[in-house]
Amino acid sequence: MIPLIVIIGQSGSGKTMVCDHLEEKYGIKQIRTFTTRKPRDVNDNSHIWADIKDYEYAKENFKIIAETEFGDDTYWTLASQIDGKRQSLVVDNNGLRALFNTDYPIVVIHIWADKNLRYQRIYDEAYNKRMRGKEPTEEAQISAMSFAFGVANERINRDHDFEVIKCDHSIDGNCDKEEMCKRIDGIVENYL
Repeated sequence: MIPLIVIIGQSGSGKTMVCDHLEEKYGIKQIRTFTTRKPRDVNDNSHIWADIKDYEYAKENFKIIAETEFGDDTYWTLASQIDGKRQSLVVDNNGLRALFNTDYPIVVIHIWADKNLRYQRIYDEAYNKRMRGKEPTEEAQISAMSFAFGVANERINRDHDFEVIKCDHSIDGNCDKEEMCKRIDGIVENYL
């Protein structure tokens, strides 16, 4: 069985970008976790959108292998989502602890980056998504800046006490996308 590539790290470190790269280059499909969180925008496909009743039903009727809460939002992954093929999964430490208690072979990769860079990545992503398809009027730009500021602050503050509990590999994410992809390739190719 090919090990599940588990990615951990703080918001803005590059986890989703790395998973997208792994899927595009190696066919390593990212498992989308279920969440009660609302999508960040209309194009947000980072999770499977659900509500608390879906979670309660899953808890009663299926095997949840990883779950966690951020504020008022719940995130979970079902055992049935893991197929033993090439897959990646983004989790936090609670999800990672749960995975350690399963029989699934996993490889844990921690991506870390400085707070200021993570903040800028989150801000830029939120700003660009808010401006997509809009005329760059002063009013639209101010609205997008205000929105991006709020998103970046909320996500950075949420992860203020993040601590890595265990990983097999650690990647310095203080670089551009091309360099980070080279770094992840150097690790993942050993498991394919």
